[in-house]
Order: sequence, then C-alpha cells, then structure tokens
Amino acid sequence: MIPFTPGMGRTGHRWPYQGQAVRLHVGLEDTEDLIDDLRRGLLALSARDSEAEDEAAGSGEICHS
Repeated sequence: MIPFTPGMGRTGHRWPYQGQAVRLHVGLEDTEDLIDDLRRGLLALSARDSEAEDEAAGSGEICHS
C-alpha cells in the first residue's frame, strides 16, 4: 500500500480528484491476508494523518490531508 498524490508527473489522462490516493500492489494471496494487510495499512495511514494534524494544531499551521 503506497500513498501518493496523482497528477504530479502523470502522462495519461488528467486526474480529476483532489488529495491523495492509495496504490495497491496485490498478488495471488489469501483473501484474509489481503484484508488484514489493508486494515493494517489504512490504520497506519490514519495514525500518520492524526499525528500530522496534532503537530499542525500545536504549531498553528493548517494541515491539508
């Protein structure tokens, strides 16, 4: 699971959405393993965003996540 901002350096169709996206690299794995990996990855992203928001709030900065 890799967070990225589409549009930057994109040579195909224009990306019509704002914000980040998540790219998934999925192989031939057990369904439950994939679900567990997605759950852990999304929790880690959520925790990272919460930390960034807390830091921005403490410094008076505006966080755009």
